Amino acid sequence: MRSGIRNNYSNVAVRMITGSHAFTAAGKTKSTRDYLKKLQKQVPYLKLGAGSGFSAVRGVRVNTLNISPGLLAQMQRDPKKERECIQQLKDIQFALRMVDSCIKTSGKRVVYRYCYLDGNGKYHACSQTKKEDGKRRTGIGANVDLRL
Repeated sequence: MRSGIRNNYSNVAVRMITGSHAFTAAGKTKSTRDYLKKLQKQVPYLKLGAGSGFSAVRGVRVNTLNISPGLLAQMQRDPKKERECIQQLKDIQFALRMVDSCIKTSGKRVVYRYCYLDGNGKYHACSQTKKEDGKRRTGIGANVDLRL
């Protein structure tokens, strides 16, 4: 005979960690994928994903930005936090466009660039550039807080 403890909250925690659902302020569930699609429309230069570190989003190696699932849940619950983070995403997009133009004018290209927003809203990035003659130059990872 098997015995065990079951509760209704364990399944919700698993769904929130995997990113399948997150709670909104009204108490309804909203798909994290739908929310990411909404954010993606506002920052088309970046490829957004939900994750807890650096990784490629859907196989894209340049301009990928993973957002912490905890931060996504906060954004969905709090409209003020959402406005702040959307502005931060727009600032990141502007900064990356500027950096890309500088890299191109120096005769290099970006091999990969991974970005991550942690649960506190801090921006982390790592990248690698390649000179057109074939020599690789490794970029330095940056931990930058772009809040104004």
